[in-house]
Amino acid sequence: MVHKGAKNKATIQDYSENLRYGNAGFYWDPAGRWLRAHGDNKSTSGGKFFTETMKSSGDKPVYSVRVVQGDRVVLKFEMPGEAQPSDDDVVRELKQRA
Repeated sequence: MVHKGAKNKATIQDYSENLRYGNAGFYWDPAGRWLRAHGDNKSTSGGKFFTETMKSSGDKPVYSVRVVQGDRVVLKFEMPGEAQPSDDDVVRELKQRA
């Protein structure tokens, strides 16, 4: 928990370590829009970090994930494979890349 007035020292590694399999929900529709994740434990970083996902439009969509700190993207990647990833797939990939 981050106390009011205290400097938030949470890192992206702290944020990713607190992600729990079976807890986070990542959204892909509508295509072409960044959508905020639900249950990604953003509160454990005092709201400093949050995750967004986006599916590109077209015949072969690309599934992208980014972690945002304030108004700055600190991590961005495309999910491997062509099928829509499960929530646990996203958590696993995010933990590996953070």
